[in-house]
Amino acid sequence: MAGKQGLDMLLTQYRSSPNLKAYIQCFLDEFAEVKQANADVVKYRYLADSFGAMVDDIAYLVGASRIIYGAASLGYFGFYDNPGAYPAGDDNNPAVGGILRSDSDEESGDFVRTDTQLKNAIRARITKIVGNCSIEQIITYVDLVLGRSVDLEIVESGQSMAYKIHETLSVPDRVLLAYMLPDFKPVGIPITLSDDSGNIALVYNSKVYPQEA
Repeated sequence: MAGKQGLDMLLTQYRSSPNLKAYIQCFLDEFAEVKQANADVVKYRYLADSFGAMVDDIAYLVGASRIIYGAASLGYFGFYDNPGAYPAGDDNNPAVGGILRSDSDEESGDFVRTDTQLKNAIRARITKIVGNCSIEQIITYVDLVLGRSVDLEIVESGQSMAYKIHETLSVPDRVLLAYMLPDFKPVGIPITLSDDSGNIALVYNSKVYPQEA
């Protein structure tokens, strides 16, 4: 240990001096903190070990963000193609239903990714940056966005592509795909998304890819 090495450097006549050893130990403790801080800087700059604000810093470098503005699923009822909507309840299980919200209600919220979700978004962004939007990379992109492998079928028809996921996605998964799929698609090619329960409307934030395209 660095502390022991420092005290071991004392001359023989001072090795039995508790006051001097305690005084020197104060400096050694400070050096140990600096050394640990330097080690942490190296360790936590890597995506696998990073957490909190450090993940945000890495995300900024690749153009990802922890927050998807206005995308939070607040428990409101809506049709399935709305990625943040919840279904209607029923008499047997009313607790699963969404809360009725009208057009006059302006409540909204932001979808804040966890560290794990943000790391997945970073890896997905890197796939986009270095990739060429092949079918294999699109499948990889979807898996990275969700943080797991899904049974994805991509159907090409004329000048359009249909993404069909053969399972029923959770609301958070629908939100993530609805907001991130438009960021990785062939230019000028309209795409659609659906799972076993129905269509999922994609959300286009870029002027380059208008929703009607």
